[in-house]
Formats: sequence, structure tokens, C-alpha cells
Amino acid sequence: MASEEPLGHMTEPPKQVPIAYDVDVAVVGGGLSGMFSAIAAGRLGAKTLVLDRFASLGGNLGPAMIVGGSVAGEAPVTLPGGLAGIPRELNDRMEALRVETGHRYADTTNIISHLAAEMALDAGVEILVPVWVGDPVIEDDRVTGLFVEGKSGRVAVKARVVIDASADADVCRRAGVPVITDMPPDPSWPPVMRQEFMRPEFVPWNDTAIYFVMADVDFPRFEQFLASDVTLTAEDEAWLAERQRFPFARRPSRTP
Repeated sequence: MASEEPLGHMTEPPKQVPIAYDVDVAVVGGGLSGMFSAIAAGRLGAKTLVLDRFASLGGNLGPAMIVGGSVAGEAPVTLPGGLAGIPRELNDRMEALRVETGHRYADTTNIISHLAAEMALDAGVEILVPVWVGDPVIEDDRVTGLFVEGKSGRVAVKARVVIDASADADVCRRAGVPVITDMPPDPSWPPVMRQEFMRPEFVPWNDTAIYFVMADVDFPRFEQFLASDVTLTAEDEAWLAERQRFPFARRPSRTP
């Protein structure tokens, strides 16, 4: 067991780190959020790179084999109108490839990983796996790249935009961004999104159980907002009705 007392420090020799990629968007984490972010960025024409510590994309739906869940079972609970956009496309393509009724985790997760890579490559996204992202590159108080460790050694990635989809906010933490852990881990039951599976004493601050909140958040003001009555305008009501009919509908700009 490691000693709790500090053991001092060692000086790492300086070295030149080769730049392996220079992209518009670097996405750290190839799970659900990262995978969909990378595909969307690629389809919009951004030169995009997605990095993940596993050898395949998909996160919990891929190499993690959907531990204790399903592909889209939570969607009706947490997403008004159900799946839409790229997640719906992935789900529909997965169903078309499945040859058996009922989900077999090993079969389904391999299909998900295959489709995630296929959709990413079709969108022009480059994939770098398996690697670990180390420290971010910070210039003028902006994250402009990443140092990455892999089998071939340490390389650098330059990026105009870095998306932290690491699940644990690792890039944000190492960049010094304030992180509020609003939901402390419950050792007896992990936090899940489906409310019917949650223990009564484990209360999330929102209905989708966000684990981490980055930057400054005024929680007393947020709690005050939750307790207040909200009056929907006719414009709000019309948009909600439109969303019920057409899940892909975009909310129109509000009138000043």
C-alpha cells in the first residue's frame, strides 16, 4: 500500500513531444457523449479526432457491454419525444443488423462499436485508440491541445476546440476548471438515470443525474428556481406541442 506521507518529488527531463494531430475538434472519450459529439462535428465539416482508452468506441454501449442497462431503455424516461438525431440513427441501424430477438449483450455491444466506428469514419472523423489523455495544453487561459500516451509513446494533439467527454471531467480538472461534485458516490447503489431504480435517500439535483458540473454554478439560486412557479407562454406551449409531434423540431428564437 502506498504511504500516506509525501515521498518528495522527481524532476522529469524535458523532451520534445511530436505533434501527431492538428485538428479543429478533439473529443476526449469515445463513449456516448463523445461518440455523438465527434460524429456531429465531423458531419458539420470540422476536422475531428476522437480519443479513447479502450480499443473500440461506444463506451457503456460498446466495450463496457451495457453493464446493468439497455441500449435505449432510458430514452422514454429522460428524453421528451424519445430518441432523435444521431442516437436514433445509431439505434435504428443497430436494430437492422441484429439477427435475433432480445438483446444479447455480447452481440449488441459489438454491433454498437462497429457502427460507432463506421459512422465516425463516414463523417471524416479520425480515431485514436487505445490511448490515455494526460495534461491539457493551455495557452492564454484556453485549452488548445492535449498530451496523449499510447503504445508508441507520448505525442501531442493541437485542437481549436477540446470536448471533455471523459465521464469524470478529467481534462477539466487538469486544466484547473472549477468542478463541483454535486452528487457524492453512494457506495450501496450507483447513480442511474431511471428514477424507478433509485434509492429514496439518493436525491439527484436534476432528473438526468448529472455527476459533475463545471465552472461557476449558483446552486442556492438554482434551488430557488426549482421551487418557483413557472408560467409557460403561448410560445412555449406551441413549441412543446410541436416537439410532441416532431421530436426533431428546433425551438424558434425567442422574441426580444
